[in-house]
Amino acid sequence: MTIAAPITASEYASRFVEISDHLLDCQVLWSTKPFEDIPPPWANTFPELSRWLTNLDDQQYSHYAANIDELNHALSAFIPAITDLQKISRLHSFDTAGDNAQYRHINTGIADRKWQQICEFSAALDQTINPIETPIIEWCAGKSHLGRLLNLKTTQPVTALEIDPAICQSGQQLAQRDHANINHINCNVITTGADQINSHHTVVALHACGDLHTHLLNVAGCTRPKTLAIAPCCYQLTKHEQKPWLSNIGMQSTLQLSRDDLKIALMDTVVARKRNINIRNKFNEWRLGFDELQRINSDNNNYLPVPALPEKLLKGSFKEFCQQVAKIKKITLKESIDYHHFEQLGVERYKKTQRYSLVRYIFRRPLEVLLNLDYCLFLQQHNYSVQLGEFSDYQTTPRNIMLLATQLKE
Repeated sequence: MTIAAPITASEYASRFVEISDHLLDCQVLWSTKPFEDIPPPWANTFPELSRWLTNLDDQQYSHYAANIDELNHALSAFIPAITDLQKISRLHSFDTAGDNAQYRHINTGIADRKWQQICEFSAALDQTINPIETPIIEWCAGKSHLGRLLNLKTTQPVTALEIDPAICQSGQQLAQRDHANINHINCNVITTGADQINSHHTVVALHACGDLHTHLLNVAGCTRPKTLAIAPCCYQLTKHEQKPWLSNIGMQSTLQLSRDDLKIALMDTVVARKRNINIRNKFNEWRLGFDELQRINSDNNNYLPVPALPEKLLKGSFKEFCQQVAKIKKITLKESIDYHHFEQLGVERYKKTQRYSLVRYIFRRPLEVLLNLDYCLFLQQHNYSVQLGEFSDYQTTPRNIMLLATQLKE
């Protein structure tokens, strides 16, 4: 099979159109939520695919869920468009080679995977923008672990913008400990972040979520910082019910993405702890078991959403869980309910849900690439030279897409 070349800056517009067209053609496969509808509406249209999925045993399911390339290959037998979609969504990898051993002393208290992400993000910036000759703004900085590394490597002063005053204070203490020139500013970047940025800044944002990174892009369109380095995250954390496209080409697209659609890009578990996965799985089994119960109890054949619930509910019985959810949803449960039966139905339904959800998995990356192509096109409209690529491997962080933008001279 011929592997398509990674997307280049001259192709952002054409690739945006190609990917959005493919996604529109396949929309029924990724826009329906198996958690709510079993079987999903497309099962009758793709009966062989439906049969193949439901026949997967636990080992086969786990294998395909953890190996996206093999999943793409397997599902392409039923959905031929997948092959082209994966080809045209391919990104290049930034050069992140570099020795950060001399800065190892500043990573105390930082998880190994997080430290690796920081080092690789910094290395990608180094290799592309070298040297950094302007003061640095860290957007949604947290304790400014990234800012400390960048300051020590470049000697450029860092302004760290963070909404939590306690985190600002902890970050300032770390900066003093490591003799880093960082000024922590307690602020809400949505309301006052733009006041800190001008055309002589380098702005970095490692995993700023949803509206926080899209707001930064809009700010950049007005304040024109010299350099931008952004690794977006959590696209669904937005106030908008429908994703607003930023670029002119995006605004012309007929593809509309809801907040639920944006969650598809986050359907990854490679960095989740086993305990957290087990808790999530049990919650989902019990949610679906309750849903089966309420459909019979209330003669309602529609999925009933259940709000976020405290983990302590899992320490009780399934019956107690159902009684608590029924209380929240103001449902009166009948006396003669076989809770064991519905608990088992929940387990079985969740297994089917997981298998049908494999189809949505293969659209994760194309959707995420499409969102970032929109960002790139927006920045190009504002006179930036933009590079789009991966700064880290998938196992270190599934959110490994990075935009590097430099303001062109007018």
